[in-house]
Amino acid sequence: MADIKVKDLPTQAAPSINDYTITDNAAGTATEKTLWSTIRDLFSANQEITFTLSAAELIFLNTIPKVVIASPGAGKLIVVDSCEIEETFGTTAYGAGLSINLITDTATVAQWTSSVINATISKTIKMVQSVINAGGASTQLIANKSVKIQILAVDPVVGDGTMKGKIRYRIINSPF
Repeated sequence: MADIKVKDLPTQAAPSINDYTITDNAAGTATEKTLWSTIRDLFSANQEITFTLSAAELIFLNTIPKVVIASPGAGKLIVVDSCEIEETFGTTAYGAGLSINLITDTATVAQWTSSVINATISKTIKMVQSVINAGGASTQLIANKSVKIQILAVDPVVGDGTMKGKIRYRIINSPF
């Protein structure tokens, strides 16, 4: 048997990371992205913002939601990775059963949700990520839209506590 030396092997150009594509046919149409753009989107720099809500803002948070992350521009999506909220109880609790949500403007499903607003004590909680499980008409991430904090049911009418929070998010290119 003859010896094969590495220097005798044929040379090939090393593949570029842009040579690979990821195809997604889940929606019935093929969307191709380079591996590099997919990795960049997954590991895009996390950003962090803090927000505060006064009692007056909380009382009308269904009617007048507060934008907490501005629209990222055409072809961009805001993906919220986590959110913690600290509610400081005043003397009167907000209406029971109210859920506070981080939701993309015009979306039908929140990205994150919590029932923290009905607290009768001061507390800090981590919001829970929402999952779309209602049919094909549901939307959650929409390009070129802001993210707002909102109570989806009704305004609480009474309550005098305050709230502050921290949101970690990424801005990615829309695959569509």
